[in-house]
Amino acid sequence: MINDTVIFDDFISKNYQNELEKTCLSEKIPYYYLEDLTGSSSTIKNKGFVHNLFRFEYNDNDILVSPYHHLVFPLLLEAASKINLQEIKIYKGRIFLQTAKNLNTINNPHTDLVGKDHLVFLYYVNNSDGDTVIYNETINNIPFLDMPTLDMLTIKEKINPKKGRIVIFNGKHYHSSSSPSIKTRCTINYNIYI
Repeated sequence: MINDTVIFDDFISKNYQNELEKTCLSEKIPYYYLEDLTGSSSTIKNKGFVHNLFRFEYNDNDILVSPYHHLVFPLLLEAASKINLQEIKIYKGRIFLQTAKNLNTINNPHTDLVGKDHLVFLYYVNNSDGDTVIYNETINNIPFLDMPTLDMLTIKEKINPKKGRIVIFNGKHYHSSSSPSIKTRCTINYNIYI
């Protein structure tokens, strides 16, 4: 299991990067509005749009696969090979769109999955502002039900959204997106079972 944050820039071809950006920021993909992208019960909401690429519910073997999952799957295989991961089993994959706001604010800390060991593969589709913040604290230190606030956490790393960059980290770490202030922030997020 990865314990450090791993970052790869331009690990896929420029043509593939451009195709992902063109498709993800086009009218082809249906996006759905969410009041809070983090699923938080906090009164501070991180509004945005999501397209579900893949979801596997192990309880009842329910599988959802978007036609666009196959466009992204080679990216996952390439990233997995960079960390010597031979096999990937996906819990869920999503594309997120956050539109620019006047303020660049750090959003609610969260983990993508609770009670399941996983890796987060976070790919930046376009150049934007709105850093990803990964914290030192994990669900082992602060149980998810306690929903930590920003003042309870210490920053481990801040990653700037850069087209062609992927960040891979242990999903037990709390993390936050930040709202972009300049242009739309588009990310592809996959949670991989280990």
